[in-house]
Amino acid sequence: MKRYRNDDDTNDEYWVQTLETEYDISYRGSICQAGGNEFVSLLRNAAQQLTTMKHMRPIVIYLSSNGGDVFVGFTIYEQIRELVHLGCEIEVVAEGFVASAATLVLCAASKRRMRKTATLLIHSIISSGGEWLKPTEMEVETHNTFKLMEILKNVYKRHSNLKKTALEKLLDKDAYLSFDDALALDLIDGS
Repeated sequence: MKRYRNDDDTNDEYWVQTLETEYDISYRGSICQAGGNEFVSLLRNAAQQLTTMKHMRPIVIYLSSNGGDVFVGFTIYEQIRELVHLGCEIEVVAEGFVASAATLVLCAASKRRMRKTATLLIHSIISSGGEWLKPTEMEVETHNTFKLMEILKNVYKRHSNLKKTALEKLLDKDAYLSFDDALALDLIDGS
């Protein structure tokens, strides 16, 4: 079992570990740069091992996270999508609470599962521009936030049955989704 957790001075708390086999990976806590790097390393190692052994079984990711850095979320999303495109079957199991940037990890999988008692939270991107900005800086920050929102909307549209208007309405506020809600929106495949 390989186990990683933060030991630096950041407030990001995460635990990334392999479980019974190196093909079962648990990600708990903040979606952050260090946790994302360790997770992607374990994921790529598992995919390489499966390819080398020509043993095709799914890589299963057990995910519980309050979210975190959307850029790290996009990076993990792209890494998983690349492996799926190369023929790896990757399942993500949403457990407990999966929110914000962590929902991108769920969307990326070839099979998206969710525990019946779990909850998803999706919402608009929150700007991190700070409190005191000059008007031109506010304008640039707003423009960049809208660009990121388009990327986020495209991910959700690609991995759900949501149309543009319904998605925008859903993202207009914090949307807490139960198992049944997520299933109805095709954000998950089942339990």
